Amino acid sequence: MTDGEVEETVNGIEHFEGANVWELTRNGAVIRTANVSSVPPTAVPMTNEPAGVAFNPSNGHYYFSADDGKVIFDLNPGPDGLVGTVGDTWTSFSTIADGNDNVDPEGVTYNTFNGRLYVADGVNREIYEYETNGTLVGHFDVLGFGVNDPESVEFNPVSGTLFVLSQDSLIVETTTSGTLLASVDISAAGGLKHAGLAYAPATIGPPGARSFYVVDRGIDNDVDPDAAVESERTTTDVDPDREFFPAGQGVGSIDSLLPAGDLVHQIVDEAEAVLSKIRP
Repeated sequence: MTDGEVEETVNGIEHFEGANVWELTRNGAVIRTANVSSVPPTAVPMTNEPAGVAFNPSNGHYYFSADDGKVIFDLNPGPDGLVGTVGDTWTSFSTIADGNDNVDPEGVTYNTFNGRLYVADGVNREIYEYETNGTLVGHFDVLGFGVNDPESVEFNPVSGTLFVLSQDSLIVETTTSGTLLASVDISAAGGLKHAGLAYAPATIGPPGARSFYVVDRGIDNDVDPDAAVESERTTTDVDPDREFFPAGQGVGSIDSLLPAGDLVHQIVDEAEAVLSKIRP
């Protein structure tokens, strides 16, 4: 998982603690962190805004989209296979040169079926297809599917299709050429600004089940520079000047409180079960 804004300082408030890449288990436990920004100390001063990341299992390389420089980086992690260590090397290609007009590269994914990259453009509401050397193959529109701000694109290794995440609680499934197959509304999860998507084996459910893992940016520090300072608050604290999603507006009794992650998985699993019944 990457963070393209964590190193920013707004109104003198900074939250950067030396990492903008995290390797996590599917239950959220941190395995290791890395710093690929120009903020020292760093062994890989590649980009301050890694908006998305994808992995190529055929050669072990990682692809990072950077919306500040409008580029896609191809990082070779070297003999140790770890991102952000001495020995890493990288190349890049522009998303706005040689016929490209992808002005806001957000999410990136690697297609294990054809060896190509797919990159979401949040401004043009398009998905761009590239060879790994940067050659543009084509692109297609997703605004017509209701995706107003595509923040992420994810390859489905089971069906060979794509999942595209909109910032405003919508996931659409398309073919790699841009035909709409299905839509999933994830607004019930209660996210603020969805920004990243993965489709991987589930942590709950029957063997072989897969789930969506969705990143929620929450409150941007451009809006509230103090938004990330949570260590001074308990889990029950409420700041009335900052909380704009007040509770208590529902109807019905509460008999259990599930962890947020379990709730998201439950909602997505139920949605996938419905889709499986209506898909041809």
